[in-house]
Amino acid sequence: MSSDRECTVLHVDMDAFYASVSLIDKPELANTPVIIGGGWRSVVLSATYPARAFGVRSGMPMAAARRLCPGATVLFPDYDAYARVSDAVMSIFAEVTPVMEPVSMEEAFLDVSASRRRLGSPTQIAAWIKDTVADEQRITCSVGGAGTKVVAKMASRAAKPDGVVMV
Repeated sequence: MSSDRECTVLHVDMDAFYASVSLIDKPELANTPVIIGGGWRSVVLSATYPARAFGVRSGMPMAAARRLCPGATVLFPDYDAYARVSDAVMSIFAEVTPVMEPVSMEEAFLDVSASRRRLGSPTQIAAWIKDTVADEQRITCSVGGAGTKVVAKMASRAAKPDGVVMV
């Protein structure tokens, strides 16, 4: 394993956030195609990875998504639940470092350069974040680490779903 000494920035991104939160109380739908969105004339907010395998993507028209994946379960968005989970996840990030830059309600950059003495290496910090999010919020996230935000974002994308990549 290569050293993660230069990884002072972590990018943490929830995996299929809206779909994952929507399924917290619906374990019977885990590992099935699920689309989060409204009626036929709206757009897809999110989709589970099994629905993505059929070509469903966020922002596409619901009618097209239903044609691509006719067997998918469609759930209406629960914005209150998304806000609650997002607030809790951001609180977890704040336990790691006060130097945090939220990008959206489901992702943030964390400067972990001053957190090492207390929490360990960036890889150890990433593992703690992933475990804490999974234990407390029952969703998964991917973490990328690097010396810059751009590369950390690319690393988190490469870590999807539910992984860690340090560059």
